[in-house]
Amino acid sequence: MNESRKALFVTGKRGGFDAMVPTLQHLETCGWNVVVVATDQHLQPEFGYTFDDVKRQFPRAKALGVSDVQMSALGRAEALGVFRQDFPSFLQTMSPDVVLIYGDRGESLEAAAVCTILGIPIAHFQGGDVTGSVDEQ
Repeated sequence: MNESRKALFVTGKRGGFDAMVPTLQHLETCGWNVVVVATDQHLQPEFGYTFDDVKRQFPRAKALGVSDVQMSALGRAEALGVFRQDFPSFLQTMSPDVVLIYGDRGESLEAAAVCTILGIPIAHFQGGDVTGSVDEQ
């Protein structure tokens, strides 16, 4: 049996997810198995816990990371550390052909670093916007 290729999409906030939905849907119509990995703001109540919306559109979506992030630089760094710790074993289990990464936020950097170490191809979309956020550093 010829299995379809698998694409993992890592998303940390609603804007990046919404921007990628047409691409992800197109991949599915082309026979790709698309799994969305939602982390960071998608899992935080103060940002509307948008993981439910992600899961409605992509039922195989997975939440990875922490949901009780303190709104501080230290809290964000610790949350990214949890994602970085859990992501490698998740990748090993999922065995994607490619990981899609949108943006230039912390979770994008962490995902890219892990994929590079594990030799998993990355497709990066949209980075470098000037927003005034700590992620620009």
